[in-house]
Amino acid sequence: MNTVFNRINSSQTLGMHAFYDEFSRRVSLASSFTGNNNPVGADIGFEGTGAAFFTTTLRLAVTDGQNAQFTLNGLATERPTNNFTISGVTFTLRNTLAVGATATVTVTPDRDAVVRNIEEFVTLYNTTLERFNAQLSAERHRDFLPLTEEQKKGMREDDVKRWQERARSGLLRGDDLLERIVNQMRRDFNDPLTDGVLRQMSAIGISTGHHAERGRLHLDVSRLRTELERDPNAVQALFQGVAGRLRTSLDTGGREINAQAGSSSSFILADSSVIGQQMQRLNQRIDRENDRIARVEDRLWRQFTSLERAMERMNSQSAWLAQQFAPRQR
Repeated sequence: MNTVFNRINSSQTLGMHAFYDEFSRRVSLASSFTGNNNPVGADIGFEGTGAAFFTTTLRLAVTDGQNAQFTLNGLATERPTNNFTISGVTFTLRNTLAVGATATVTVTPDRDAVVRNIEEFVTLYNTTLERFNAQLSAERHRDFLPLTEEQKKGMREDDVKRWQERARSGLLRGDDLLERIVNQMRRDFNDPLTDGVLRQMSAIGISTGHHAERGRLHLDVSRLRTELERDPNAVQALFQGVAGRLRTSLDTGGREINAQAGSSSSFILADSSVIGQQMQRLNQRIDRENDRIARVEDRLWRQFTSLERAMERMNSQSAWLAQQFAPRQR
């Protein structure tokens, strides 16, 4: 019996659970799926040569699962589980009501969740802005040139990593494109909307600090909660308007960056960005220089070979002349 139960419980396709109850001396066989999953027949059936073991030996009786049936605002409906969502509201049915009895459901917005989401948005915005500003103001170490492969071989891995970090630092210092994207982000967030009850983020407690913080946002939670209590729809409309402007500006900035520097998915030969084209021209120039060096090297080797042969002939002639003028013994 335990072998049979283990096979049932461990099956990845049956979706069932079985066990033997020693007190009632009966077997329980239940589906792990909620609700009525087979409206035209039984949810659980026994077929094949082993069916008699369940129906005759164990005398199992099948009771179909039922959907949760309820009436909401006069509409009779049902769900396969007691937990479901309708129009953005999550319901959990915890008890059975008598026929004709009703329950009143009061829906209130979860303002704590809204505040947490806005806090996460402010944190993400500040993090993004700080990363941009850090690149724009990073120190440029011009003495740390890129390492060649030969230079890397003579250095430790940690030293190579530190050197490369210094060499790459400050590459975007004062970059016009990145500066323009950052300024547009700040304008999108601070400029008033053209319509709506609330038109600026400062109206709900989100504002920038000292100019030295370069656009960092600060959140007044008390002010935000007050506006959420007064008019949550106006707060939502304000965020949708500002978020839409930010999304448009960042999408445009991303395309400009790709046009300038390419992307990680760009093919080298198909990269039409400004930097990509520059790299292609440099690679072509390197190829031409390598070809020229190869031709010069080949010419020098031919000249050296000709010189070696001439020296060999000259040495041979010198040896012959020396032999001719050598004194003869009598």
